[in-house]
Amino acid sequence: MSDMVNHPAHYTQGNIEVADFIDDQKLDWKEASIIQYVCRWRKKNGVEDLLKARWYINRLINENGGVAIDMENTERKIMEKEEKSEPTA
Repeated sequence: MSDMVNHPAHYTQGNIEVADFIDDQKLDWKEASIIQYVCRWRKKNGVEDLLKARWYINRLINENGGVAIDMENTERKIMEKEEKSEPTA
């Protein structure tokens, strides 16, 4: 039986859990978010997860002196997707 809280299938598909890799590499929370979204995109939320990873990548680029493009468009796409998936009352 799978432990969906601590070991969900979308994070345990290889020889090492994503959380173990993140700990081993001593990644900060933004880097960890990128890794998590990229690792799970095929099994969980598809392109939405890739857009979220790109949003965090763009933040890291901007914070480290680079110029990231398309941050607003990426965020808008994520928000539109989330709005569409929310149940209506």
